[in-house]
Amino acid sequence: MENSKKRSTGIGEILYRFRYLIIVVVFAVSGFLELSGSSISMWEDFIGIQSQSGDGDLFGQARMIRSDEWAVNTPMAFSQYFAKDGSFPYFSETLRGAKTDAFIVYGQPVLSWEVIFRPFQWGYLLFAPARGLSFFWCGRFLALLMISFELGMYLFNRRKSYAVAYSALLSLSPVVQWWFAINGLVEMLVFGQAVLLIVSAYFNQRQYWKKILLALGLAWCGGCYILVFYPPWQIPLGYVFLFLLIGITAKEYKKDLWCWKKDIPVILGALLILGIAMGAIVCKSWNTIQTVMNTAYPGTRSFAGGGALRKLFNWAQGILYPFMEPAFGGTNVCEEASVISFFPLGILVGLWVLIKEKKRDAMLISLLTGTVFLTAYCVLPWPEILAKATLLSNCQPDRVVLAVGFISLILLLYASVISEKAPGKAAVGIVGVFFAGGTMVFLYKSLPELYVAKRQVAAVCVILTVSLILVGILWYKWKSTVFAWGCIVLAVLNGAFVNPIHKGVDVIYTNPLVQAVAAEADSDDKQGLWIVENIGFPCINIPIMTGAPTINCTNTYPVLERWKKLDSTGIYEDTYNRYVHIFMQLKEDGETVFENPQTAPDHLNITLPAKELKTLNVKHILTNRDLSEFESDNVKFKLKNQVGNYRIYDVITRE
Repeated sequence: MENSKKRSTGIGEILYRFRYLIIVVVFAVSGFLELSGSSISMWEDFIGIQSQSGDGDLFGQARMIRSDEWAVNTPMAFSQYFAKDGSFPYFSETLRGAKTDAFIVYGQPVLSWEVIFRPFQWGYLLFAPARGLSFFWCGRFLALLMISFELGMYLFNRRKSYAVAYSALLSLSPVVQWWFAINGLVEMLVFGQAVLLIVSAYFNQRQYWKKILLALGLAWCGGCYILVFYPPWQIPLGYVFLFLLIGITAKEYKKDLWCWKKDIPVILGALLILGIAMGAIVCKSWNTIQTVMNTAYPGTRSFAGGGALRKLFNWAQGILYPFMEPAFGGTNVCEEASVISFFPLGILVGLWVLIKEKKRDAMLISLLTGTVFLTAYCVLPWPEILAKATLLSNCQPDRVVLAVGFISLILLLYASVISEKAPGKAAVGIVGVFFAGGTMVFLYKSLPELYVAKRQVAAVCVILTVSLILVGILWYKWKSTVFAWGCIVLAVLNGAFVNPIHKGVDVIYTNPLVQAVAAEADSDDKQGLWIVENIGFPCINIPIMTGAPTINCTNTYPVLERWKKLDSTGIYEDTYNRYVHIFMQLKEDGETVFENPQTAPDHLNITLPAKELKTLNVKHILTNRDLSEFESDNVKFKLKNQVGNYRIYDVITRE
């Protein structure tokens, strides 16, 4: 037994000692093999024509519900390779078939200095699409895994087992995995945690040339965080990092290592550089920012908190999501996903350490304050003036749940590490039984549609039981290795099966339809505008993956001047002034009609008279029907190619 323990410890020490080398090797091998977690194999199902090289999925299940990734973000990234005015432009003419800011919205790779703040996009600039996609996926996951481990080592007194547990629970949390490639969540967690480590290092550094480098690193991480541009998560996570920063400052500030006359200019200089960089980007993208803020959707929304109590406990049922239908009870797995936080055990343990053990620890107090503050916004409606003053009015309470889970997990681990007088085991056991039972009943009553079989109830009961045992092991400091392995298993069951392991991008670029579109787009050097007719989302984004400028691909913000040509009275402006996936259908004559489906504010249906093709300057059409019935003296259609049920037409218009 002793020899086995020594071998285990030895392996752990080797992994720790060579952790960076291991990460680099894993990253390089993953890139060489073109591995990612993308669900782009879904394209084969929607196109309905098999690719020549198969779907590329090696393990797991592609997720149709993650269409923001495989049907929008990934095609937009690929479109940058084939832009007619040079690879990776800041302003693309492929997207929307008009000058489109590719950097500030959806954060696509651009060959410009601004991309320094988007390091996970660098792979697209260096490699072909398959390895660029792998760089994006694997780089972000490995970075989150490692930076979380390093912060865990710092926060939890260099206890490797707790740092490993924290890193696994955060990196493989359902909310991270279900939202992995969208809205910059991983970037926020990576660069926010990096800022904390840089600040702690700065406070402990004597040499000013190193302090200057750290300050520049701080400015860079700040820019990476800011440019995510997703306030519903940025703001609450910003509060988490602020409360952690307060605790770190209280812990690390040392008079003999801090000189106001020297350190303030260093910090201000770094902030000045950051401000100049951000100001330059904002100026460059100002028109885009203004347009997005003035859309009818998403536009400028306001919230006042409350109504998200149930979701604070969703960590207990995340194990169900990868193995069930994505939609249930008017919600879906993505909206229900959360951090594996053990909420509210962090608050309970923290209060015990603060009140019963009388530990006046600055980090503990700051973490408790932050957890209660953010929890209050999720649970209770706030006065409008308070919500706006704290900027949380920009955040749906359901989105703030992520931040509560994140800070709750850190609070639980930190409070347990510094605790010295845990309560009696019998009392804790009784409380634990009532907690597990109460949580199970609460979850079942709140969302019965999720529990359609007894095995689902049993699975959540097991997770709750295991979670309480792990918290007990943590608090009483029994076997830290058992705690770490238990957390790893728990994290794997919750998150490792969410995204597939996918190889390459041949599922797209060996598809006969995509190849036919590419050939037609190349025939006029990608000069002619396209529309996708009578085919809905996601197929509206097929042409952009070949560099074909497409009017009705997903419009991340509206081309108002274009639609106003078809809507001279402006009666439809609220309908098309939004982020939309556009379904376009031709008719013989009449007026153009714009319509938003009531259940989908991000969809737009346009019924377009054939004569208006000239108004829009359309040169090519991808459709699934014969367009000859819409011909007139002024509009003719020339069939250029047919692949299965799909047809590609050239449009010929006359005065």
